Amino acid sequence: MAVAGLQVRWAQGRPVVVLASDVDLACAPQIASVGLFLRRWNHPACVDAAGVGFMDVAGLRAVLGLAGASGTVEVRRPSWAVLHLLQVLDAAGVGVQLSRALGPHPAVVLHEPPVQG
Repeated sequence: MAVAGLQVRWAQGRPVVVLASDVDLACAPQIASVGLFLRRWNHPACVDAAGVGFMDVAGLRAVLGLAGASGTVEVRRPSWAVLHLLQVLDAAGVGVQLSRALGPHPAVVLHEPPVQG
């Protein structure tokens, strides 16, 4: 079992969470710790997912946990594994809401789904 590589880098004056390898339940606590840091310093969440080789629903939930008050997470350069998971969830009707981000990098913006009441 591979554990996600996780780094925080600064690019264009903002932190970028760089994920690599497997993003799943095993790395969720690491991602949550980064989320606490981002919220403490009031930084918007931005994730570089080019190096992600596998992502499951638990990993996606952890990434969504980076959203904070805005409810959105920009995912730059999503890998095939990330896009595949989003497509499977969308086809099943249980996916997160997403939109394409404008800018110099291929990206998607994930939105927390509304709570069904």
